[in-house]
Amino acid sequence: MITELSRLRNILHAHHSHLAERVAGIVSLARSDESAAWERINSDLFWGGVGSIVDYTMRDNVLVTQSLWEADVREMREILVDLGKQLMARGNENPRIASWVLAFSNWNASNVV
Repeated sequence: MITELSRLRNILHAHHSHLAERVAGIVSLARSDESAAWERINSDLFWGGVGSIVDYTMRDNVLVTQSLWEADVREMREILVDLGKQLMARGNENPRIASWVLAFSNWNASNVV
């Protein structure tokens, strides 16, 4: 989990997203309280609507080249799929997760940006 979160934080930081600091906080939390970190990952910060990390992956690119944006979106989706599958295996996951895992998996397989 820490590896995936660190990768996600790095991408968000490179895009100057305020979400990078929120993810960095969860990385720190995971080092001392893994259960609490999973609760944060299961929250609407990741899987909710406007302002969530899921929402960020669907924004228009304004800061980087299109090819870099597409690669970063693909990687963010892969990270979210990994984290979502881990949450689903743990049980009691956010009700949005299954839909996002399916959508992101299909979009990446079809090269949808």
